[in-house]
Amino acid sequence: MNKIYRLIWNESLNAWSVACELAKGKKKSATVSGILLLSMAMAVANSPAQDGIDGKAGTDAQPTNVLTKSTSNDEKIVAATGKNGTSGTAGQQGKTATNQPTDSVAQVGGNGGAGGTGGQGGAVFVGNNGFTLNNRSDIKGGTGGNGGNGENGGIGGNGIVLPGRDPNVNVGDLALGATGGIGGLGGTGGAGGNAVEGKDLIINNAAGALIEGGQGGIGGEAGDSGQGGAGGSNVNISQGAIGAVGGTGGNGGQGGAGIMGDQLTIHNLGQIKGGQGGTSGQGGTGGQGGFDGSGITESKSADGGAGGNAGTGGQGGSAIKGDHITINNENLMIAGDGGRGADTQSYGGLDGAGGAGGDNLQGDSSAFLGGNGGQGGKGGSGGQGGIAIEVKHGTITNSGVIRAGNGGDGTQGYLGGQGGNAWTFNAPGGVGGQGGDGGNGGDGGIAIKGADLTILNTGSIYGGNGGKGGEGGSGNVGGEGSSYGAYGKKGANGASGNAGIAIEGADLRITNHGLIQTGSGNDPTAIRFIKGINQLTLEDGSKIVGDIVLKATDQTNQLTLDAQAKTAVDGALKAGNNSQLMVSGGQATGFNEITLDQGVKVHFTDVGSLTANAISMQDATFSLDLKDWDQTAVTLMKSDQPIHGAAAEGELMISGQKANHYTQISQNDHIVQYSLSWYGLGDRAHGTFDIAKDDALAIKVPLNDHDSLNPSWDGQSLTKIGQGNLVLMAHNGYTGKTTINSGKLSLGVHDAIASSQHILVDEKGVLNLAGNDQTLLALDNRGTILLNDDSVQKALAQKVTVTGDIEHSGHLIIGNMQSVVGQTYTQQGNWHGNNGLVTLGVKVGGDDSPKDQLIITGNATGTTRVAVLNRGGQGAQTVEGIEIIQTGHSDANAFVQEGRIVAGSYEYYLKPGAAGQNSNHWYLTSKQDGGTIDPTPDPTPVPKPTYRPEGGSYAANLAAAGSLFNTRLSDRVGETWYTDPITGIMQHTTLWSRVSGAHMKGRMSDEQSALSSDRYVVQLGGDLFSGSWQGTDAVRFGLMAGYAHASNTNKNSLSHYRTKGEVNGYSAGLYGTWYQNAASSEGWYMDGWLLYNWFNNTVKGDLLDKEKYHSKGLTASLESGYVWQAAHWQSAGGASNELYVIPQAQVIWSGVKSDRHVEHNGTVVEGLGHHHVLTRLGVRLSLKHEMGDAQTGMRLEPFVEANWLHQSKAVGVRMDQVETRLTGMKDRAEFKAGLEAHIDSQLSAWGNVSYTTGAQHHRETKVMVGFNYRF
Repeated sequence: MNKIYRLIWNESLNAWSVACELAKGKKKSATVSGILLLSMAMAVANSPAQDGIDGKAGTDAQPTNVLTKSTSNDEKIVAATGKNGTSGTAGQQGKTATNQPTDSVAQVGGNGGAGGTGGQGGAVFVGNNGFTLNNRSDIKGGTGGNGGNGENGGIGGNGIVLPGRDPNVNVGDLALGATGGIGGLGGTGGAGGNAVEGKDLIINNAAGALIEGGQGGIGGEAGDSGQGGAGGSNVNISQGAIGAVGGTGGNGGQGGAGIMGDQLTIHNLGQIKGGQGGTSGQGGTGGQGGFDGSGITESKSADGGAGGNAGTGGQGGSAIKGDHITINNENLMIAGDGGRGADTQSYGGLDGAGGAGGDNLQGDSSAFLGGNGGQGGKGGSGGQGGIAIEVKHGTITNSGVIRAGNGGDGTQGYLGGQGGNAWTFNAPGGVGGQGGDGGNGGDGGIAIKGADLTILNTGSIYGGNGGKGGEGGSGNVGGEGSSYGAYGKKGANGASGNAGIAIEGADLRITNHGLIQTGSGNDPTAIRFIKGINQLTLEDGSKIVGDIVLKATDQTNQLTLDAQAKTAVDGALKAGNNSQLMVSGGQATGFNEITLDQGVKVHFTDVGSLTANAISMQDATFSLDLKDWDQTAVTLMKSDQPIHGAAAEGELMISGQKANHYTQISQNDHIVQYSLSWYGLGDRAHGTFDIAKDDALAIKVPLNDHDSLNPSWDGQSLTKIGQGNLVLMAHNGYTGKTTINSGKLSLGVHDAIASSQHILVDEKGVLNLAGNDQTLLALDNRGTILLNDDSVQKALAQKVTVTGDIEHSGHLIIGNMQSVVGQTYTQQGNWHGNNGLVTLGVKVGGDDSPKDQLIITGNATGTTRVAVLNRGGQGAQTVEGIEIIQTGHSDANAFVQEGRIVAGSYEYYLKPGAAGQNSNHWYLTSKQDGGTIDPTPDPTPVPKPTYRPEGGSYAANLAAAGSLFNTRLSDRVGETWYTDPITGIMQHTTLWSRVSGAHMKGRMSDEQSALSSDRYVVQLGGDLFSGSWQGTDAVRFGLMAGYAHASNTNKNSLSHYRTKGEVNGYSAGLYGTWYQNAASSEGWYMDGWLLYNWFNNTVKGDLLDKEKYHSKGLTASLESGYVWQAAHWQSAGGASNELYVIPQAQVIWSGVKSDRHVEHNGTVVEGLGHHHVLTRLGVRLSLKHEMGDAQTGMRLEPFVEANWLHQSKAVGVRMDQVETRLTGMKDRAEFKAGLEAHIDSQLSAWGNVSYTTGAQHHRETKVMVGFNYRF
């Protein structure tokens, strides 16, 4: 379009004014004018005029409700809106330059003030402390306040004015007008209010109810920029100032969250929404270019300023945001959409027109140039779509819909400015301004974003759609002149927003049974894993639309893709640099495309596989964890198009042993596969299988002779190394050697390696027959052979036959399972023992006991050791014996017993049969009389079994535990007299201790075992109370405690095996004593005590495991006697002598009982004879010899004592129903001699030696010492 100007004389300024008849204004209606000033000096801009003042921010709205208890809401509540920001003020107009030397430049116009930010909208409910909110209506957060508008910039000052040309003026000078001020920025819209916010809340949103965040506020409009000042006059070049750039519009406010907080539990049956993002504000108009003055050489109007850009729309609000949140969604959760860019209303600035040349616009300039139009401002960009759920550390269960917000649309670019006119028509008009670029569309939002999340999806999860880009603005017409200026170009269109991601985060655990879908737009991604340890489980019914991406990172970024069902993903799989992909589940997962970047590691288990239309990779490393190998090659990845890139060889096992398989790209580069190294190409083939510890590999394809190009392998031999298990599940045809260096080789079918010419089981190797008959042509066993798999607790086969000869220096285990007895190993050939070992299981009892058996059809030569494990047998007397070995023929020492064979109370021995055919059979017998076994004796002898010596140690332990802490009154005798320092009265104290030791010899009732034992006891005690009931008697009560240790050995006279038993324990209890006569202790006395005793016990037999068990119980005693002074006399030295006769009686009850114990071999051991009573009747004769007074002088009292002891029960043991007891303890005689000494007022001591004898060679010697000391 054309512009029309008028010349007007301004009396106040003494200058001509040029006014445009087409004035425009967005906030004010004013004529935009320029002033032509005549100048003789150079004009430049000086310091700018004063800027406008920024507007103030609006205040935030307050919450509607504060939760102080659990609440139910049944009404619609909308929170308050935030206050709007205020507008800025306009910038000041620049001053015109003068002709005075002190003020010779034009002044830049002041910038407009920015608008204030809008206030945040209010929340409906705010609370903490475990309250519950039940919502059955609508809850909406408040809308954010609008941003304040920016104000206009000031007009720039004009150039210098002079009435006419001055011959003294340098006509080469340039006179410029000053630039106008920039328009103020629009204020940002306020954020929408959160509907509910808090901590530690339970939120239940009912069906039909709504929780929605508030909408973001609208961004403020920008201010227009000021017009550039006019140029000067009567100079060579007169140029107006360029128009200032328009101000930028304010951004829209972010939408509020539906629910925000930490430690929340949310159950949704209704709708939870984030608030919409606010619309952005308009950009300001660019300043008009300044007019030129009258130049001698050149008059140029300035270009118009560019229009201001519109603001960006606000981001949509989240439905839920916070940490440590548990969510159960059964309906709809949706984020707010991003705000739209501002509408297109702002124009680019008008350019300044070309001025007339010469004095007083005489037009004698040689060039007139019109200014170009300014470019239009960029359209507003759309805001990013909201994140539906943004949570760290939580669980999300979704059976409804979770949808992210859509990105806001960008808007059209602004119109370019019109080109300026060259008034004299001696020059072309200015070029029209280019249109502004269109605003970009906002990115679609993310449906779920977070870290450390467990996501269970049976519903739908959608990413947001990307917003549309705005169209470019139109260019404007050129100005008039000698020719019209060029038309302005159209602005570029804005870019569309990226598609929103459905799920993004770190340490994610996703199980999908529903739909996960990206939004529409660029870069469509369904799931993006940022870092950490992640898992994606695809179940039946799983559908994913969009790419699955592992971000490239220097940190750990691992994804386990667990395909529980065959799944086709409508998107690509993209693994970034150094990420790790674990493929499991056993099902194929298809993609449109697979990209594996540098350093990616891919590990397959079970085996799952990946398929795609196209696959590209950069030196990816593949590995495989496969338990069952049923094909010569396993397909890991398959592509419809040829695969681009290379794959590095990986390991079979995670723990990384020697590769039994290798990676190759085959079938015209369409397949990545793992192949058995046995059938490898070229020199990579080998027959060594290295299986890591605790791993197993089952090969279900036959291994046959192979033409090997590997110089170190013949293509016919198998070698097993590593600690793991190699299982051969096919009939293999290779003819070379089989070597088991280490680990286990299991033969999963019969005749698995029948063609192998030699089988070597090395010292660290294990050959597991797995219950299958085998042909092993030449078997050299230096390691271990298992009849059945030791990991399966059931019989795989009752009989296993191995055809061939064996050289046996290792270990054959026939009964390798505790619960299974009755298996048979048959060697269909010859057997040569080279000090090897055979272990069988027998439920040891009588002749018909269930048993494992070794059968050799050929000759048994050399020597083989035989160990028998008791499988729960209780033992019994045998007649013919238990047959465990049959041979076609055997040398005299072909089999020898290894270790002891025990069951219950019985010993068993391995012996050959009697002369004849049975001499080649071997038996277990409970007889130890040497020689062979006659299976058909006539007449039948009465068997005489051999008993185990362990029974004696069990019995001795129990006998010791029941008697170690038994005491008599005389064991605690002695009192120390002292003078009370206050009263001067003689007193006594009875703190005491004693140490005793004893040695005992005896025999057991089985008439085969001789027993000896030793013991020592330490006891401490003292009176707590002493007094008198009748004045002349004395009563004392005290505490005592002790520690004791006893050990015993028992030897069987037939087997010559020994056992050792030990007892360690403690006691604590009370005692009490009464004397009829306190002064002399003559007359009657009574004494009693009660103790609790507890012990640790052990029994260790030759060649058997040590057995540990406990015993505990109460013991109590009651003793009485009469002290009678038979004689009294005075020695020549004045010493007093008294002869006492003391008849005594004592009853001791023992309730110590040992725990029921099961030995390692299965024998059940139970103690016998607890709760017995020991009765003692006897007499004591003592001579008391006193030197000095009775309290402080020395007193010696030697004594002798004789007792009869009777025990009500014999102590013994029951071992699997067979009992044996200690003998000679029922009635015993005891003789004791000792000395009691009162040394001084502080110390007393006593000691004695006793000897006890009973029947059956029972003997016991005991020594005891004690002392009493007053500190």
